[in-house]
Amino acid sequence: SLDTIRAILIFFKKAGKDEFPFLTDLCRDVKVYPYVIDSINSILSKQGSIKDKASAELSNIRKNLADKQNAVSKRMSAILKKVQSEGWVEKDLSLAVRNGRSVIPVSANFKRKIKGLIHDESATGKTAYIEPAEIVEMNNEIKELEYAEKREIIKILIRFSDSIRPYLDDLLYSYNFLGIIDFIRAKALLAQKINAVKPEIQPEPCLDWKNAVHPILYLAYLKENKKVVPLDIYLNEKARILLISGPNAGGKSVCLQAVGLLQYMLQCGMLVPLLENS
Repeated sequence: SLDTIRAILIFFKKAGKDEFPFLTDLCRDVKVYPYVIDSINSILSKQGSIKDKASAELSNIRKNLADKQNAVSKRMSAILKKVQSEGWVEKDLSLAVRNGRSVIPVSANFKRKIKGLIHDESATGKTAYIEPAEIVEMNNEIKELEYAEKREIIKILIRFSDSIRPYLDDLLYSYNFLGIIDFIRAKALLAQKINAVKPEIQPEPCLDWKNAVHPILYLAYLKENKKVVPLDIYLNEKARILLISGPNAGGKSVCLQAVGLLQYMLQCGMLVPLLENS
């Protein structure tokens, strides 16, 4: 979120370029506009839903909608008790919703006893879901209010989109920055978890690894409180081939996978699980 981006910028500004030179440079062209953040917070909740106070019209619609839904619920509960006392509906059944309408589950034998619309029936045909006639108009009003709510939300979002359109390029740049920071943080957290380090990088083709471990196997064993057997591997221009032999489940495939994974991780800019003097 933009709040997160703003917090990151504040953090690196306080930390200073001496402590995080690369990341501080990364922040240089990132812009966060208070107007945009305030506009978002004025219409959206933390969960991403439209707030009641996003507009006076929406607030009024939702108030009327809540009142109508409450009235329908009370009236339907009263009708349900009445038909249950008549024996037309089983005592353990409650109100249901079909096609977005509040309905009563009535035994098929008594469905003609209640005036209303049949919206559905059970798979066995023993239960009919009826919307009482006196509730139809109230449910219609609820539907109209729900449609009005959707229309008003669309208007709010259109107005909001128009207001922040001039900031679009900066917003895209800021969110791309957030993605990069998230990726860097994820790599750092993984490095901590697998005790990874930055080894010595040599210009000539040479592989001298001490206490290297298969990262995926290490994480799997960590959950089971087991230890991975580390590998010491040495290859150079003269000794270019390493022949691995042994019984089944002896670790041959793990060794090959570890070499491939660690080399690829390092080429991707990730720290690797081995000793620093490797």
